[in-house]
Amino acid sequence: MIKLLTKESDYLKTFSITPALFLSVSLITGAISGCSTTPIAHGFSPPENLAPCSSSPNCVSSTDERNDFFIKPVPLNVNQIDPKRQTIDEIIDVMTNKMGLEVTYNDSKYVRAEAVSKWFRFVDDVEVMINDDKAEILLRSSSRVGYSDFGVNRARMEEFTRLLNLESSPNQNK
Repeated sequence: MIKLLTKESDYLKTFSITPALFLSVSLITGAISGCSTTPIAHGFSPPENLAPCSSSPNCVSSTDERNDFFIKPVPLNVNQIDPKRQTIDEIIDVMTNKMGLEVTYNDSKYVRAEAVSKWFRFVDDVEVMINDDKAEILLRSSSRVGYSDFGVNRARMEEFTRLLNLESSPNQNK
């Protein structure tokens, strides 16, 4: 009878590590995935201007004056009947249908979207704002995690600009 208890206690000792290991892995996985997605809170209001980039080389912004982070704004096509509404609709169309981004917020002059990387599922924030005073569209794309993005955000916004210019072209057959 003593041997049976010893075997059972050995069995319990062996498998008591498993729940601790499972809990540790679950907490680490949850922390990593929690860092990569941040839902927009109810009551979110768009910023007055797009934020400049941090010091990490994983961001581009039309409002950042540093050469490595600056990306040229897109001229607003003011020859349209309702340029802001048409432009916002075009921005959303390009982001969702042509680039596969998920729009998380939009209003009459601001659109916020998320881009998710294919392999590691990293989330980048993409923001576009119409600047009425200068008749231009301001751009910002930034990685949420990591130090460098290897030029992904710049390439994304250059592609966005190219696609938006094609969409806005009056000579394009729709």
